[in-house]
Amino acid sequence: MNRKKTLGIIVPGILLFLVFSCKKNTPAPIPLEPTYSFAGKVQKGPYLGGGGVTVNILNQSLSPLGQTLSAQILSNTGNFGLTNIPLTSTYISLNAEGYYFNEITNATSDSYITLNAVTNLSDTGKVNVNVLTHLETSRVYYLVSQGESYALAKAQALKEILHIFSINTPVTSTSERLDISSAGEENAMLLALSVILQGSRTSANLNQLLNLMAQDIETDGVLNTVSIGDQLLTDVKHIDLVNVRNNLTSYYLSIGVPATIPPFEKYVNQFVDSTSYKTGKYFIPKYKNKK
Repeated sequence: MNRKKTLGIIVPGILLFLVFSCKKNTPAPIPLEPTYSFAGKVQKGPYLGGGGVTVNILNQSLSPLGQTLSAQILSNTGNFGLTNIPLTSTYISLNAEGYYFNEITNATSDSYITLNAVTNLSDTGKVNVNVLTHLETSRVYYLVSQGESYALAKAQALKEILHIFSINTPVTSTSERLDISSAGEENAMLLALSVILQGSRTSANLNQLLNLMAQDIETDGVLNTVSIGDQLLTDVKHIDLVNVRNNLTSYYLSIGVPATIPPFEKYVNQFVDSTSYKTGKYFIPKYKNKK
């Protein structure tokens, strides 16, 4: 065979081998983690700007994965959010801390309180943190640990908590989508609970109450400490619901934020009229509106 011809056959073969060898040895690109954005409000009454929210990333069993993020509460409506965050899981827990507007006293709370929430970002981009999300969180963790799906655990926990407050109306939303400053029956339920739980309590007492209730209902969804229910009933009977509405309306007007205060009064009155709890005999101080 002609040497020129032989080289013409061999050289292309070598080049082809080298091309395939390079392709074979090139490392595969590392897939990028999906990114998520979410926003929400922290509300007992609305939290004030300057507080903070800590976010922990969880796996499907709601166990922490060791990734922690933080966000600041940016305004006096409790707004916070995170944008384009790379996450290995869509399940997160939130821990919000800050001062809030007390709708009973018409003043800023006397100290910080802490509210918790757990959510799945694949279900919603709105993540509000409130008394309902706080009360249900331990219950949701427990139900998931017993083999319940996350979605069913959330629905069951919400139904059980509302039942404690004599609300048995079916709810189609989740607790982290509710907003005390927006129209709607489910938002009215949240505000009613916020008013009943606040009562005449200091912030420290409210925080203690919320944690005691969350612990009490964790394993069975029932408030077994009847004296807590009795205290809630006794306390809320001293609350002027007209003042509560006026206080919230004036607050949002003062900060230039449009708000629609939902019809919470009927759910407070429903609790007073329908609950099996009894009025206690201890003294409850009555707050006066602060001008």
